[in-house]
Amino acid sequence: MPKLWNETIDAHRAAVRAAVLDTTAALVAEHGLTSVTMSRIAKDSGIGRATLYKYFPDVESILLAWHERQINHHLDQLAEVRDRTEGAGERLEAVLRAFALGSHASRRHHDGDLAVFLHQDRQVTQAQRRLHGMVEELLGDGARTGDVRDDIAPAELAAYCLHALTAAGNLPSEAAVHRLVTVTLAGVRPSPAGPSGSSRHADAPIAAAQREHWQTVYAQHPLMYGMEPSEPARYAAELFRASGCRTVLELGAGHGRDALFFARQGFTVHATDFSAAGLEQLIAAARQAGVAERVTTVTHDVRDPLPLPDVSVDTVFAHMLLCMALSTEDIHAAMGEIARVLRPGGTLIYTVRHTGDAHYGAGTALGDDIYEHGGFAVHFFDRDLVDSLASGDWQLKEVHAFEEGELPRRLWRVTQVRH
Repeated sequence: MPKLWNETIDAHRAAVRAAVLDTTAALVAEHGLTSVTMSRIAKDSGIGRATLYKYFPDVESILLAWHERQINHHLDQLAEVRDRTEGAGERLEAVLRAFALGSHASRRHHDGDLAVFLHQDRQVTQAQRRLHGMVEELLGDGARTGDVRDDIAPAELAAYCLHALTAAGNLPSEAAVHRLVTVTLAGVRPSPAGPSGSSRHADAPIAAAQREHWQTVYAQHPLMYGMEPSEPARYAAELFRASGCRTVLELGAGHGRDALFFARQGFTVHATDFSAAGLEQLIAAARQAGVAERVTTVTHDVRDPLPLPDVSVDTVFAHMLLCMALSTEDIHAAMGEIARVLRPGGTLIYTVRHTGDAHYGAGTALGDDIYEHGGFAVHFFDRDLVDSLASGDWQLKEVHAFEEGELPRRLWRVTQVRH
């Protein structure tokens, strides 16, 4: 028999099998496990009963085959999340968050009888072993880099994480799932206390609250800023292109409206944000736009060192990141990290809200010109701070005042070049 004929037959069989699995899963989800028969599956799949019995002897065998396919797909997705994420701590968080969201989504589509039946599948045990091994390896990597506590064995921490995150299936919303992941990760992180007993960051409670707030906001309001790029991003793209730059590091990318714009303009984009939920939306949008090969993401707190080598990027863009709940000390440290990774002659463009903004002095004062209003904490810049950030390694090129959004917000767009 010709090879082409064999491939055609195999493709037909695979298509029939997939159609049967999908149809059975849909029928069970709609009518319940006990209401589905082989006759109904054959009818809705568009094949004869005799043909169906050549593939599967009964409904239970179809469900087990479907479940095996779902399990393998879920594990493959987790492996993909792991492989595309840089940094040990960031990989661990991305995988645990993807696992929890997947558990939440799948549990909502399983009725009680089906859930009990599938839980007895031997594939579940094998999948649990694979998943435990993956998480254990990630925890071990994190312990070696200082991102995970090292006083408890990775195998024990893996069991703790997976047991805790199975509760995601019973939570009412994705926002609740993100909170569960945050709490779970807190249990495996090393103690932030240093030798003197002080936190690594003096403003850690404020920053942690803001991170949780943004996680919830992005989860509840996907693509909340739309997909049109900001005006500063349009300006930056023209300037970056004119200077012959090829790579853009965007700090505080959020759900990625500007990162996607840069990618569509032909730049290679490294996008960071402390919200994994926002970056997940960016990744999905990049795939849909056909530019995923030009976009990489890393979950990163700007108060920490950048996970990039020295002099490794052409340009840096940060729209309203440095004016978040960061102390003046944190902002200067972040500027030092930007200078470290930026090539000599490279350009930084950042925007910040300033003390001429209508919200300056309003809301709850948190110190250091930081005010919380409507749940969002903002560090309002004065000109002295801008000038101090442009000293040393930098040459200040422009401070451009503009307005954006409702109120409106009053901002500065700052352009400076690395010596």
